[in-house]
Amino acid sequence: MTTEQLAAGGYLDADGWPTRIPSGLTSIGTIWDWSQGDAVAAASRAGVYVLTYEGEGTVQLNGVTILSSAPGRIVVQNLNGGSMIMNITATDPNHTGNYLHNISLVPQQYEALHRAGEIFNPDWLSVVQDAR
Repeated sequence: MTTEQLAAGGYLDADGWPTRIPSGLTSIGTIWDWSQGDAVAAASRAGVYVLTYEGEGTVQLNGVTILSSAPGRIVVQNLNGGSMIMNITATDPNHTGNYLHNISLVPQQYEALHRAGEIFNPDWLSVVQDAR
């Protein structure tokens, strides 16, 4: 299903987070394709990342090594900067309205900045600081 079909079917909230998984599907997911066929660029993205989320449900990650996992926080290592696949296989399992949302993926070294409210990766900001 496309995002448009999910929205039209009432499966997404106003911010685009899935509130439930349509019958006939086992998951809703996304792919971070960091390599895009460029091994040098991919290698620059290798490292440890922290995926955080709010709500209740099950998140499965492929293409990375899971270093630790606790409700709301999964630490992964992307050894080669290749693609990472995230699938939500359950959301709001107790039907309380507490579905998975506010999912973020940040390099571990910037986790504290992210928690403090920083939006942009400092590496990106240094690249564009002189752009006009």
